[in-house]
Amino acid sequence: MKSDLPPVSFSVPQLRALKKFLGRPPAYPKGNLAENFLLRYVFAEAFCRYVGRYYRERRVVRNKALTKSHESIQIDVVGRSFAYFGIRLRPEVLAQFLDSKLDKRGEKSSRNLRNGIVHRWDENDVAEVSERYVRLCSILDAVVEAIACRANGGK
Repeated sequence: MKSDLPPVSFSVPQLRALKKFLGRPPAYPKGNLAENFLLRYVFAEAFCRYVGRYYRERRVVRNKALTKSHESIQIDVVGRSFAYFGIRLRPEVLAQFLDSKLDKRGEKSSRNLRNGIVHRWDENDVAEVSERYVRLCSILDAVVEAIACRANGGK
């Protein structure tokens, strides 16, 4: 998502919250790839939700409370919030992370694999995670690193 406007910096309280969150990632269990993948996914998704909430807060008018609704994790909203804050992530990485319509050459997006495992403990999804584990983790790590880089003053 390209924007002609310069990226907006996170506020000091937002930076503190992002750095605090980044400082306490889950402990990833050794051996069970599906559980490890799920923890990595949840961590990356939660980090995206922080950014999305800060993106939504930009429009809050004084004396008007921000609703504490469930922050969207839809690909277009995440893309806009990343662009707003200048978080650089290749569109194909974001698609492999969140695109619920992605089923390219039989490979599901991280989100679809997560849903299949969490809601049905689908053995096909568990097997796909095992086969694609390294690639899936690199996608999730790229999302976390992109946000962390911007939170730490990088561009």
